[in-house]
Amino acid sequence: MKVAEHWFEDVQLRIPGTDRTRTVKRMVVRVIREDGRPVDKTWNILSEKLATQIKSLYDQGILPAAELQVTMRGSGTARVYEVSY
Repeated sequence: MKVAEHWFEDVQLRIPGTDRTRTVKRMVVRVIREDGRPVDKTWNILSEKLATQIKSLYDQGILPAAELQVTMRGSGTARVYEVSY
């Protein structure tokens, strides 16, 4: 996928099994190309580890110039994201 700008937002999430909420930061990335086709949509990232990896690519100047590929493996708390460009 090809991405453009990114930003961070605070979002309220409900804590499962309770009536409480907590505030977390999510990374929002504007996607402009996906699977070789032009698109204009946003991608919301709640995973701190994935957001840190992608922000690092922006900080290094790799993004938004490079094509980004994210592969997800596993599920739940064992979920792992592999980022390549």
